[in-house]
Amino acid sequence: MVSGGHEKRLRLFDLEAATNPRDLGRHEGTIKSIVWDRNDATDNTIMSSADDKKLVWWDIRSPKPSTVHVNEEGITSMEQTTDSRFIVLTGGKSVSVFDSARFHSVLSRSKLQPFTRENAVIRLRSFISVDSSEC
Repeated sequence: MVSGGHEKRLRLFDLEAATNPRDLGRHEGTIKSIVWDRNDATDNTIMSSADDKKLVWWDIRSPKPSTVHVNEEGITSMEQTTDSRFIVLTGGKSVSVFDSARFHSVLSRSKLQPFTRENAVIRLRSFISVDSSEC
């Protein structure tokens, strides 16, 4: 199990052994999210995000981060998609999507508009052909 929070420390707990947690690394801000990378068959990769605007990939066998991405805006949430292919970051009015296997950004959008019925219909029309009489 991995934990993190206000103390800004990422800790690995072995629930089967009665040992103290191992310090995996630190952020410069409160840790908001921690995700085991389901793309890694060895279960050695963890991703964390924090108030320091960083998304960090960690290999639990190493004392240093594998990769660090600094986001333009603060990070509110981070999740891995159900197919394990992407990491999605949200913060402020921005969304960023990362390739889980390659650790790089594949999409970044900022200044998103609030979701309303009107702009949902416009967005749908830009993706698929919609009969306006059905809207």
